Amino acid sequence: MIGVVFFTWTFYTIDEQQMFPDFYTHLFDNVKRGEQIYGALNSAQVFLEAVMMGVVPLLMRKIGVRNVLLLGFVMMSARILGTAVFSDVVALSVVKMFHALEAPLCILGCIPILHNSLQFCLVSDALPGTVPSHIPTRSDSYITPAGRPARSSR
Repeated sequence: MIGVVFFTWTFYTIDEQQMFPDFYTHLFDNVKRGEQIYGALNSAQVFLEAVMMGVVPLLMRKIGVRNVLLLGFVMMSARILGTAVFSDVVALSVVKMFHALEAPLCILGCIPILHNSLQFCLVSDALPGTVPSHIPTRSDSYITPAGRPARSSR
């Protein structure tokens, strides 16, 4: 699932940053007015995205990491489908705001899984020429895949 996120995110970002703004601004009679409205919409999206970066960790603890990632993919699918179906400026503006919800869901949902998969050692424990005093295991993660805090085995 992580590979899908990283592979598709590149193409998705190209659409988000290059293709969608051009499409959106040309829906207006005056392209300058479309650029102004798109700028305000994009600013609101960035603010909502920052708020969601604080909410998603709480959601991960409540419903679990896997469900957060699945919710992110549902939001992404709804957004892609919405941009294909709607041609109204208001509907597309609402669909654009889905990105503020899905980006934190997908990005923050990957972090605990990467942490568990790669089993990072602390830099201070892995200095050159030394043996780490503790090698992390799956139970050392801050949030388990089920979304509950893990107990430390130290």
